[in-house]
Amino acid sequence: MYAVIGLSGKQYLVREGDLIESFKIGKKEGEAFTITDIRLLGKDDDTVITDAESLSHYEVSAQILQEKKGKKVYSFKKKAKTGYSRGVGHRDQIAVIKIEKIIEK
Repeated sequence: MYAVIGLSGKQYLVREGDLIESFKIGKKEGEAFTITDIRLLGKDDDTVITDAESLSHYEVSAQILQEKKGKKVYSFKKKAKTGYSRGVGHRDQIAVIKIEKIIEK
């Protein structure tokens, strides 16, 4: 069974036991939570559920394994002949999430 879930403004195709990296979602490391924003659900017998009312009967349980920093993104501006230059760096806070089960309520 697989599901397409919405998390932190992005969509992820997940199965039980998958590890995904998402933006930090405000939960602590080791904390378990459920995801109810399911966009699509596929069962083992090639049945695909897309109806919002039917999808409301399912939820995905997950756990945060680790919090870390993402890859550094560096932006640089320069104007010719004026001596102006400016550099700005940014790193996203990433959460490593383990998908434990896709549950029917």
